Amino acid sequence: MGQTESLNQVTLSSGGTHGYRYDYRTRRVTRTESGQTTAIVYSGGLSVQEYVTNPATPTVEYQRGDGMGGAVGVCGCGV
Repeated sequence: MGQTESLNQVTLSSGGTHGYRYDYRTRRVTRTESGQTTAIVYSGGLSVQEYVTNPATPTVEYQRGDGMGGAVGVCGCGV
């Protein structure tokens, strides 16, 4: 099995950093930007929700169509 490279960290010109973590299927499962970590929830291969981890507050919920192929709409939960 080949090795997959993923973006784990970005250093900004301002000196800050953004970090990213992935699961075994190479799906991004968390991102940390400006000290705030957001988790991404999947159903099968599709992302269905994002939430800030502390406190666990939903921020985005994806509304999918019948074919589950693409986002029909996005609910800005609590944004």
